[in-house]
Amino acid sequence: SHAAPPTPLTCGAAPTRPARSITTVDWCTLDGVAWKGGLVDGRSSVHLYRDLGKPHDTISTRIVSVDYADLDGDRRPEAFVVIERATWIADRAEPSVGTDVAVYAWRRGAAVRLAELPAGTPITDLTISRGVVTMTSGPDAAVTRHRWSRRTRAFTALPPPR
Repeated sequence: SHAAPPTPLTCGAAPTRPARSITTVDWCTLDGVAWKGGLVDGRSSVHLYRDLGKPHDTISTRIVSVDYADLDGDRRPEAFVVIERATWIADRAEPSVGTDVAVYAWRRGAAVRLAELPAGTPITDLTISRGVVTMTSGPDAAVTRHRWSRRTRAFTALPPPR
């Protein structure tokens, strides 16, 4: 299990060989994480309507952290990828920021997204133990818990701990 602040993602060096497991995936360049764009050094920025020559919307994505733990009891780790998205709307001064934890497993030689859990920004603690993901996040340090079901292959929300 994993119980600690999320482990920050460090990008930089190019991978020397293709991934052979979830723990060797190059999260800094993984396709399918960012909306309509690939990642470069763990980040992506998409500018909507910029070609019209007027103020435009921008969606920025960055991978904040990656941690590994066995979620489903199969003795193989899953990856817990904290993804932060900021959306700037052309006529607004402040961006809308959201954070999710995407859960990936290694299936048939590739990282496959199993689920995505919404979280507050920032995530200050992430715990994975016996199929339960517990997060502390947001400015109010809210605690959320989700249980993974091997049968339905989905998360269900649990009440916060007392």
